[in-house]
Amino acid sequence: MEFSSEAVHALWEPAAILEEDTIVTANAAFVKLFGLDGNRTSGWGLGELGLDSTHLPDLQACITRLLGQSDASDSLFVTTGELCICMQLTTVVSKGRPSLLLTVDPVMLALCGSRPGGGDRSRTCLGVSVIQDGKSVFEDVALVSFIRELNPLEAYAGAAETPLLHPADVERLEQQLSGSGAKLGQSAFTAVRIATGPESYVQVAAHVRRVRYGGRPALAVVLLQPVVSIQELEELKGLLDIAYLYLDILGHDLRNKLQTVVSATELIRHADNKIEEAYALGMIEMAVEGAESIITKTQATRDLMTAPMYRQNLVECIREAVKMVSEVSQDVITDMDIRVGRAEVVADKHLRYMLYNVLENALTHNTSGSKRVWVTLREQAGGYTVTIEDNGSGIPEYVKSALVSPDRRYGGVGLQLVMKLVRKYHGRIDIKNRTSDDHIEGTRVDIWLPAAPDDDCVALHACPKNVIRQNS
Repeated sequence: MEFSSEAVHALWEPAAILEEDTIVTANAAFVKLFGLDGNRTSGWGLGELGLDSTHLPDLQACITRLLGQSDASDSLFVTTGELCICMQLTTVVSKGRPSLLLTVDPVMLALCGSRPGGGDRSRTCLGVSVIQDGKSVFEDVALVSFIRELNPLEAYAGAAETPLLHPADVERLEQQLSGSGAKLGQSAFTAVRIATGPESYVQVAAHVRRVRYGGRPALAVVLLQPVVSIQELEELKGLLDIAYLYLDILGHDLRNKLQTVVSATELIRHADNKIEEAYALGMIEMAVEGAESIITKTQATRDLMTAPMYRQNLVECIREAVKMVSEVSQDVITDMDIRVGRAEVVADKHLRYMLYNVLENALTHNTSGSKRVWVTLREQAGGYTVTIEDNGSGIPEYVKSALVSPDRRYGGVGLQLVMKLVRKYHGRIDIKNRTSDDHIEGTRVDIWLPAAPDDDCVALHACPKNVIRQNS
């Protein structure tokens, strides 16, 4: 794969191009992270990264091994001071020469970026371990220090002699993230037990990610604060999910808009007449408007996972969402069929926004001369199903399942936020053809939400701070 210096500087995560033992180019994030001489633009040595003496030879050996291969990649965990860094190395071609693209995993960096210190253990990563073939093959210094602090009377010998994680937890994680169909980068938030001595364990929160280590699949386990509740784990998982979405928006949606601006600017430079210039300017305006829309949608739901849940009338929310769409798109004909009286569900303030996004998506991709949307609400299986149908060009079969998959990013920002809200509301979403025969006749979206309980106390994940009592 050809990879230029310009491409490295376009990446937002710390990144560099290596040739043997020399860093030939690096972006600003990489230079800042490793404290490199910012007055130079290339030619740093590996020794200038400030890695612990035991890890520098590991990096050199990994570079040598990968440069002898093609289409190869690997991960390496190194420490510099108190910071544990997950390096990802991939073989590329730069300026016609075999090279390596070195990137720093941004999520792992965010989790490991601060350490317990000064008596404050209210947050942060306790340490990092890499599990391979059921055994811990890497532990950073901070993790070993934490274990020794928990039980100073027990001499912790390290991964080679003392299993770090409880064997049952290791087996569970490997089944979850190393089984058939598991992909590199796939992750999970969970709780694990770490050993503090023979038959002695403490439970901690952990972020587990599937990586390559030494050229083979492994699990990177970032151990977080000890003795956390299930409610706190659910909140952390939700926040991490949102963080991944924001990273994806930066790296995919907004980058695509910027690429359009760059292409249009180049077109203006070589334009032969005013028509071509006007066309290019139109491209730039559309890209800027699209970027602005993405940012607005993202900012509107910044408290997506933390907004409190309360009892709401689904009928009123549907009517308001339809009214919002009709005001924006006056050329649409909307038919509503409300088959229940007062349908109460438990949701947050974003319920109307979620319904509006589905309606907006139905219209945005509708190229029909006469746009129509049908909205139906009916009682079903202990809850209520909202059905939104349109007469657009529909969605091909191979795309439908990917749209609702939490592990794949299809569709725009609005649709992704809809998926996350449906899961938060403990509901389900299904995307199918409006008619059973062919997708070109339009799309049908079914959203099922559970009915509100009989009592007046509702909660998100049973977390007390999200409980709201509201008079019906």
